[in-house]
Amino acid sequence: MAGAVSRVVLDTNVLVSAVLFGGEPGRVVDAVREGVFVGVTSLYILDEFRSVLVRPKFGIPPDLAEGLALEIGGFTEVVAVERATTSWVDDPGDDPVVETAVVSGATHIVTGDRVLLRTSVPGVRVVTVGALLRVLCA
Repeated sequence: MAGAVSRVVLDTNVLVSAVLFGGEPGRVVDAVREGVFVGVTSLYILDEFRSVLVRPKFGIPPDLAEGLALEIGGFTEVVAVERATTSWVDDPGDDPVVETAVVSGATHIVTGDRVLLRTSVPGVRVVTVGALLRVLCA
């Protein structure tokens, strides 16, 4: 089923959408939980995830955001990337996401970030949630 998709970096926007809205991002997170493929995240992504959740727009209490981040860290491989050492994309905020993929040997980054989706990283496919789900269902 997922032979070509073995290690996937889950970008912050995918994690936030999965937790708050479910839908297709939720299906991707469920696939990681079920062991369909290895989900990869980093200290940077988890920190950003917590920061986004506690914004007034979402209103998640800090202790709940921390608990959710710990839960995600429990079913993903967490790599020790807190900042990027290389510039990979036009948006420096995306550099640690790419570095997470490179350091972890991920085959894919799944994201909704338009800048990241235009990024070319040797050995890593940057795809949308929908594209990843199509691979999983193939």
